[in-house]
Amino acid sequence: MHKKVQAILLVLFMVAASAVVSGDAATIKSITVSIDRSGYVTGSEVISFDGDNGTVLLPAGSQIVSVLSSGIQAPYSTEERGNATALTVLQAEGKSVVVNYTSKVLTSKHGSEWTLKMYSATTKYNTIVKLDLPEKTDIISWEPTTLFTPMEHGIWLYPETEEFDLELKYRLNDDIIIKPPEPGLLEKFLLYVKENAGVIVITFLATFVLAGIWYTINKRRKGYVTKDALSEMIDEKISEKTKGPTQPEKEKEDSAAEKPEGTGSKKVKESVMNVLEDNERLVVEMIINARYDVTQSDISNETGLPKATLSDIMSRLERRNVIEREIDGRRKWVRLKNWVFE
Repeated sequence: MHKKVQAILLVLFMVAASAVVSGDAATIKSITVSIDRSGYVTGSEVISFDGDNGTVLLPAGSQIVSVLSSGIQAPYSTEERGNATALTVLQAEGKSVVVNYTSKVLTSKHGSEWTLKMYSATTKYNTIVKLDLPEKTDIISWEPTTLFTPMEHGIWLYPETEEFDLELKYRLNDDIIIKPPEPGLLEKFLLYVKENAGVIVITFLATFVLAGIWYTINKRRKGYVTKDALSEMIDEKISEKTKGPTQPEKEKEDSAAEKPEGTGSKKVKESVMNVLEDNERLVVEMIINARYDVTQSDISNETGLPKATLSDIMSRLERRNVIEREIDGRRKWVRLKNWVFE
């Protein structure tokens, strides 16, 4: 009898351990996993709960960055369960929850070959998995085999089961060539100066003489400033200071006052900055350092990023709920979300 009870308990434990989603029903819409060249993983999942709360299984060793419900941090708890991290979200009824996490234990390297091993709950024929890999990466193999679509620097996967236990092998091509400055460039410049020293000196002297002649002629045309005229100019300046700013200056101050205030001296959480890519971090730092709110055009001009690249970056940051964009006529104002600040 005792052995039968043990067997029943063992079966119940196996069922509980293999459950993809516990609590109220949930739909896992998408999973995005990004891997950098050091094997560091950042993940984001979009989940929709049907009830008040629910539990989903994330990859093992996941460090939660944020759990957002309608842009607001939702209460949650985590628990390690074998090869997965169980995340329980509370008060998420009828809302789409975005979970952002990081992990340093999902990848390993043997020689030149990298291996990604991750377990995650999925919704059959519904979940879309996006794997972003470093540039110039060769995918060797992955299991289980499933429907897929290749993309630049990664792959789209379409799981056909409720559990997605992925093992993907890939290799980095470290043949990215960074060209050094052209050798002898300084020497060539110095040689040119030496060979053409006479011409350079004559050109400089001629320019100096012509500038002196122009200054003399212009001075004679305008005449000298007399002592009385100088005194009158000083009195006018003192009068302007006493009366306050002139109309153009006042309009300029009013215009500056109407411009939206920026983030000022606020500081973004280090956990958020760590999960951003270089270009994403460049955009966020530009917004932080701006005195006023900036537009997408301002960011393009300041960073020098191509419009297409910047648009893709802005979409990713907006999808991760790091920024928000507000369209005002032809302007697109860009602001950081409040939750990212310390």
